[in-house]
Amino acid sequence: MDYTTGEGDLIQYMSPSFGGLSIWAAVQVNGDTDRKGGNTKSYPFQLAAVYEMDALELAAAVDSNDKSDGNNENTYGLRASYDMGAMRVTGEYHTRKDASDTYGIIGYYTVGANQFALSYEATDNDDETTPDTNTVTLQAVHNLSDHMYVYFEGYLGGGDDNAYGVATESERSIASVGGVYYF
Repeated sequence: MDYTTGEGDLIQYMSPSFGGLSIWAAVQVNGDTDRKGGNTKSYPFQLAAVYEMDALELAAAVDSNDKSDGNNENTYGLRASYDMGAMRVTGEYHTRKDASDTYGIIGYYTVGANQFALSYEATDNDDETTPDTNTVTLQAVHNLSDHMYVYFEGYLGGGDDNAYGVATESERSIASVGGVYYF
């Protein structure tokens, strides 16, 4: 993960669309905390510009981070999505100095109450002690009603040795099946 701004204690704003352009902003309000020997307050922020035109959506964003991991460099990201009827394809890239570069692509296909997704993501870490990783993910979702869906998810991850916490392990696969009901 290249960003450390959390989801809690956020003040958020999303502007109306002006000719397809909208601005999204958030600031996290952290109280008095002990950071590296002193009490300080922090106000990490996130800012994004999103442009939509017909089937194309483009976005650029920045996350100021908050030094909780020792790196106060901003994370910068770009994303492009294109809708082709029942199919949507999205590509993304984000980077953080002295941390990593991550890029990925995902395709969604929706037919009736079913949605299928296939994605690929790769992370190149700047720190030589942190292994590089890549992941292929497959997902199938079936909506049983407005309040319930069932799913299958599976992923195959690869990368450098120790990518998953074991010195000689460079691959991992996981599959899950489940259901969700919203009250």
